[in-house]
Amino acid sequence: MHAKHLAETFLLFALLALSVHASSLQEAKARNLPLCVGHTKVFTCGDTVTESCIMLGNIAAKDSTCFTVSSSRILINCDGHSITGNNHAHAYGIRIEGPGGDTVKNCRIIGFESGIYLDSTSDNRIVNNYASSCARGTMPPTILMGNGFQLYGASNNTFTNNTADSNCRFGFLLSSSPDNTFTDNTVKNVLAFNYICGFAMDSESPNNLFTYNVNEIEYSGTVQKFISGSAQNTLSSRNTGWWPLLKSNGNDSETQEYTAWYNETSGRNADGTFNETLHYWYNNR
Repeated sequence: MHAKHLAETFLLFALLALSVHASSLQEAKARNLPLCVGHTKVFTCGDTVTESCIMLGNIAAKDSTCFTVSSSRILINCDGHSITGNNHAHAYGIRIEGPGGDTVKNCRIIGFESGIYLDSTSDNRIVNNYASSCARGTMPPTILMGNGFQLYGASNNTFTNNTADSNCRFGFLLSSSPDNTFTDNTVKNVLAFNYICGFAMDSESPNNLFTYNVNEIEYSGTVQKFISGSAQNTLSSRNTGWWPLLKSNGNDSETQEYTAWYNETSGRNADGTFNETLHYWYNNR
């Protein structure tokens, strides 16, 4: 009987604690506080996020990375709120490093060197985020930097329904990052500087899978719009905009002449001439 009474008391206190937490969370949400709130901790810009959290309002960062994740199974849900930087070099909206298995979703990230940066990590999910970055470099100060989504030494990650918009360099930049999956992502309005690209993979980033992505850079000029120094997964399909040549796996797409433009009904060759056979990369699938 005594044990039953203790159990009932413990349950009562647990339910009360949950009720207080939920009430506080709702109150904080109503006030649009610049915080990411977890079950036991609260995070703001400059913090390392150590447990899953949901943002309650927009957050501004100054000269540094906003959130760093270095643990496994962390979820950052921005819930539609924005993380805004001041275009400082070497600062990131959200940086994931370490073991991986984390998720970032529903974020709007503006004004960093890269919106979301995956550094030597794997098995992460990046879902339904918007990134626009245009940071000013330091050598010389006139050089502009800025990537929507950046991967370095990162593999087996999944990017779904993300948008890279008005970035100064790359929409998606992969360095030493093989075997990632990209589905329903869009690159658009890349700014017209001399070193820009929608999607870029170096020679050590092979076998990435692309399906239903749109590299929506306007067809104009000779600035490279897709770069790949390695062979990509030939199961890729239904990709429109700028991609490798019709039957190329991408390993020769380091110059403009080895790319083409696809638009579901008919496309263009790299020299601008219309080509009605170009519907989807890879191989019109």
